Parts: sequence; C-alpha cells; structure tokens
Amino acid sequence: MAKDNNYVDQLKGMLPQYLDILGVSTKGPFKCLNPNHMDKTPSMSFDAKDGRHVHCFGCGAT
Repeated sequence: MAKDNNYVDQLKGMLPQYLDILGVSTKGPFKCLNPNHMDKTPSMSFDAKDGRHVHCFGCGAT
C-alpha cells in the first residue's frame, strides 16, 4: 500500500506542471470540476500554493 501512496503523491506533485502545459494558470486558487462527481459546473477549488490543496464544495472533502 505504501508504494501506491508514493505513486499518488508523485502524481499530485506533478499537477501544477500538467495544468501549466494545458494553459491553466495556477498562480492563484481556481475552481474546476470534481472528477469524483457527475457535476456540470465547477464544484471544487484547487489552490496551487503547495500544488496539492483541493476542496470539494459538494461533499466537503479536502
């Protein structure tokens, strides 16, 4: 299980770089769709301060 957690942490650490490649500015917090919900409007925020902080407005997960 620790191996899986390390992989997830690596992916989370690459998120800001991936978003930059897509042309999404991570200079400040922004709202986006939560892939865990069937939303049609942005339901979570991403804060690029540390590149890992997300908050879902629907279920409250952080």
